Formats: sequence, C-alpha cells, structure tokens
Amino acid sequence: MRFVVSHFKLLQSGKRKHANGIKHQTLPLMGATRPKAAEKISFMFENTWNKIIDWFHDRSERNKLVRNFNTTAREAFIEGTVPTMLKASFSKGVAEYKHAYSAWFNTGFRIQALSGRRLSRDEMIYIGNVVLHNEQLVRRLIVLGWDTLEVHDDVGTYGCRWKLSEYANIGLMIE
Repeated sequence: MRFVVSHFKLLQSGKRKHANGIKHQTLPLMGATRPKAAEKISFMFENTWNKIIDWFHDRSERNKLVRNFNTTAREAFIEGTVPTMLKASFSKGVAEYKHAYSAWFNTGFRIQALSGRRLSRDEMIYIGNVVLHNEQLVRRLIVLGWDTLEVHDDVGTYGCRWKLSEYANIGLMIE
C-alpha cells in the first residue's frame, strides 16, 4: 500500500525534490495535453459520423427525387399529357462538370425516353430544355449532388449532356 501511495504522490502535479536535490515540475499521468487529444479524437469521430449520416440522408433524398420523377412521368404518360414515357436514373456523369456540391460518384442525372425508336438530337435537346428551364428542379439536382443532365433514348447509345451548374443562375449579384 505504501508503494502505491508514494507513486501516486509522485504523479500529482506540483514541485517535488528529485534524488539529486534539484526541484522540477511534474505533470499528472493524464496531463493537460491528454484531454485535448481525447477531445480532438472525439470531435473527429463526431465529424466523421455526421458526414456518414449526411451521406445517407443525401442518398435517400436523391433516391426520393428519382422515384418522384419516375412516378410523375409515368402518370403523365398514362394520362396522355406527354407522348413519350420518361425514366430517370443515376449515371456516372462527366468529371469535367464537377462542382462544390457534386456527389462522390453517380453524379449524372439520366433521363431515358422510352419511345421504342431512336430519338433525333432535336428531340433530346427539347426534353433537356424542359428540365433545364425549371430552375427550381435544376437547383435541387445540384444541391443533391448531381452535376450532369443526360438525355438518352432506349435504342441508341448516344445522347445529350448538359452541365447543370450553367443553368442554375447561381452566384448572380444581389441588387
């Protein structure tokens, strides 16, 4: 018991005499730097955990937007409002179109026109312009991590691509 008490006293902060008579400052075993390091590790863990939660939340919001787009497009096709069935999905996107809010992967928002035939370039541009003229939708796509809008048909392999950030009117001067 005496050994434990004497060593405990040595670990307490304060002045103590060393064997050679020189006084020096001792720090406790869990000194002032340890709690700061523990707080830093705790902060890093919380920050990483928050990023993971945000990623799942954003992923959920992205899936919800695609699901809502597909439901609305299907209903419009059934009602006869639009002549072609549209289907939205994720795509790889274009690396040169990346912006500050781009997701880590699947940064393309692909709209496939299920017409059963090859669409002309003008028809694909028309579908893309309908989306791009809806500024609220374009901004929502950007905030949810998409940077590329792609329009394709269900027969061909080529389509049209747009850089979404050019159509969002972001960064304009406040009057």
